Amino acid sequence: MSDRCRVTSKPQRRIPVVPIAGIAAAAVLALGIHGRMAPAAGAHATYAGTGGIENTELFDAAAEASYAPSLLFPSELVPSNPDWPQVSGAQKPSRSVMGELIEATRAIEDEGYEVGYALLDLDTGATVTYNADTAFYSASSIKGPYVTSVVEYELGDAVKSDASRISAILEYSDNAAYSTLRDAYGNTPFAKLVEATGAASLPSHGATDAVDAAARIQSGASIADNKYEFFTPNQMLALWKGCYEYLSGGSAGAEWLASEFEKPETSAIRVTAGSLGTTWSKAGWYPDEESGYGTTVDAGAVRTGDGDFLIVVMTTMPEDFTTMETIVSPLITLRASLVA
Repeated sequence: MSDRCRVTSKPQRRIPVVPIAGIAAAAVLALGIHGRMAPAAGAHATYAGTGGIENTELFDAAAEASYAPSLLFPSELVPSNPDWPQVSGAQKPSRSVMGELIEATRAIEDEGYEVGYALLDLDTGATVTYNADTAFYSASSIKGPYVTSVVEYELGDAVKSDASRISAILEYSDNAAYSTLRDAYGNTPFAKLVEATGAASLPSHGATDAVDAAARIQSGASIADNKYEFFTPNQMLALWKGCYEYLSGGSAGAEWLASEFEKPETSAIRVTAGSLGTTWSKAGWYPDEESGYGTTVDAGAVRTGDGDFLIVVMTTMPEDFTTMETIVSPLITLRASLVA
């Protein structure tokens, strides 16, 4: 259920620098460079070394374990944002899957939209990020962390006293149920979650000028004060890390709430990763393109036999979960190659 109703015209399509069909092949070619890797001990391994074309540096010295854009792309394919994609982990990423992720990302941007994502493997510390400090309208994705904060800090094992309202929010994204829950419990439980996770202290800048303008008119000073908010992928990831810690804690209230997160009616994460194990997710969407509120978002946790991970994908696309799946799928596959 969207949080606003006005639908406006689609923004003008960008003219791509090169045909989309050649992006994956070019990216794969660019990644086919052999270098020396020296992973450090521990979950957050680092890389060092040079190699490839005329001893070009394989990794950016200023960004630990981040692949140099000059090696990910031929010069004509280097995106306007030189920081993407950033990959860290104990293994070199799959070239073919990296190419798929790059192609899906560029396809969204070539349609005139912005996209950002963050993935964290909770066992190894491996990460994949792009535009992770860029803010997007949360729409209903905020409901997941907010509901978790209410159960963790207010209801506890008595969660079933408000079961009907919580189920409506998480399964059907019921706006009326969310509004009344927020009115009943206020901002305090969410403020506790925001503080515990450090989400408010993370850097943030709007995905577009329109997003910046929309964010400035929010009535609350803190990201915990508004029923709907503008978050970055890193902020949403931090909030979901706090949610994960509570949901996996084993209390009766947490176990019931976790079961509710498994069955959202709309979620690219559930559709894409459901066969891998258990998913806990909450999506958000809104169909307006020009006001700064247009968005498709999905965020949550995936629990599998080879470890658990968090994933957040945020865009300025208006309600398009089919395209969202084109980002979620290679991110999940790429994560598998990083921890294999």
